[in-house]
This record gives sequence, structure tokens and C-alpha cells, in this order.
Amino acid sequence: MTCGVIRPSFRRPLFAVALGLVVAGLPIPRSAQAEEAGTEAPAPIALLVFTRPPYYERLEQGGFGGRVAGPVARALEQAGIAFTWREMEPNGHLRTVEADREPVCAVGWFRTDSREHIGLFSDPVYRDRSQVVLTRADNMDVLGHTSLRALFADSSLRLGSKLGYSHGPVIDGLIEDLGPPRSTSSQDDAGLVRMMLGGRFDYIITGADEAEALIDAFGEAGQDLLSVTFEDSPPGNTRHLLCSGSVGAATLARLNAALAADPEADE
Repeated sequence: MTCGVIRPSFRRPLFAVALGLVVAGLPIPRSAQAEEAGTEAPAPIALLVFTRPPYYERLEQGGFGGRVAGPVARALEQAGIAFTWREMEPNGHLRTVEADREPVCAVGWFRTDSREHIGLFSDPVYRDRSQVVLTRADNMDVLGHTSLRALFADSSLRLGSKLGYSHGPVIDGLIEDLGPPRSTSSQDDAGLVRMMLGGRFDYIITGADEAEALIDAFGEAGQDLLSVTFEDSPPGNTRHLLCSGSVGAATLARLNAALAADPEADE
């Protein structure tokens, strides 16, 4: 019979590593916390996003920034919540959140009554400026109106809009009540502008921030566009994260606290 030599183990216990981090004033990694507690680290939240300046803009170093995506990323990092970006066309966002096959949040959606059943809304991330009418600079029939109500009541003018898109409760209500002629498309905003310049319809409704970005993006052709704020344009809508139920109320509360504490957030 041979006698084995018992060698001492030099693996430091996790609680000692965690204690050292606390003494040093450093945060304990969530994976270490989970392992010490005997649980797996939670899956990262998939953030559904698409390129739409100035709200969601792809960064050279990877990921997304912009007036909505930027505060979201900062808040999640501050709260210590793991996340990944997943680029997806907007018409797939709500279906993916509602299916709840994984922790997932759609970035920058308006909060409406018809969406409350889909998932969990965060606190506001960003408030848009007032929405504007974007039209061709030579369309005097559109420019001759001074209110959204009068514009929507003019059956000779056609509104262009994205399929499944909400303009917020006030403008959505006016459109439903007055029923302007309407063309819907799955095109993004730049595609809608191209269609409008081609005479497919007369005007679109968009945020003032986005209208400025679109006019700039079209370069010389942007000189043929004009944005107008009408007298009855409502205040801008707030944009939120819309998260699947598996994200959980506790995680959302941590995110909301970080959003509120963000010194760079736009008012």
C-alpha cells in the first residue's frame, strides 16, 4: 500500500476574495456573488434596438449611443446589470417582448394603453421635443394649415406613416377621430421621406429631433424638406424601455434608480 501525500490547497475561498474587494472599496462581480450564493449569474438582458438617429446610433467601438440608447447603457452599467445589444427591425420588438422567451427589453418605446399588457415599462428615459409635420417645402396645401386638426380633416392630403407606429395618445386620437387619407409602410423614416419626395403622400409626423436629423442626412435633397410645428402640437412623448416579464420587477427597479441618478440624462 502506498501512502499519498496530501498537498495543501492554495485556492482562496470566494468569501475571502469578496472580503478583499469590499475592504479595497471595489464592487464584487455579480458572477462571484452568484457563485458564493450557490446560484448562476442571471442571463444578460437583450436590448432590442435599430439605427434611428438621433435616438439610437451605432458607435464605432461597438454598441449603441444616442439620446435614448446612451442613457440606457449608462444606467445598466451603473446598476451592474449585464446586457447585450440586438439589432432588430422595430416591427419585431413588441412580439419578441410579449413572447418572453428570455430577458429582453425594447428600447425607446412610447407608453400607450394598448401596450401595457405586453410587458413591463421602465420610467422615462428621454422626453422628445414636440412632434412636427415634415413635408416638401413646395407643398403649399400642407403649409397652408395652422393646426393638426385642420390638416387631418383635409381629405385632399395624405399622411404617410410606419406600420404599427404610435405618435402618442394625443395625435393617435386625432388621427382615429378625423381619419385622414393614409399610406402605411414598413419602411424606416428615411424610406418614408424618399417616398414623400417621390409624391407617394404629402406629409409625415415625426419628432423635431428626428426631423432635423433627417433633413441633415438627405444633404442637398434635404433643402426640399420643411418641418412645421402646428399650434395644437402636444408636448413631446416620453420614451421607455419595454421589458419582458422575465426581466423582473426587482431588476427594473434597479434600472429606474440608475436612470434617475444619471447626471447626463436629458430633461
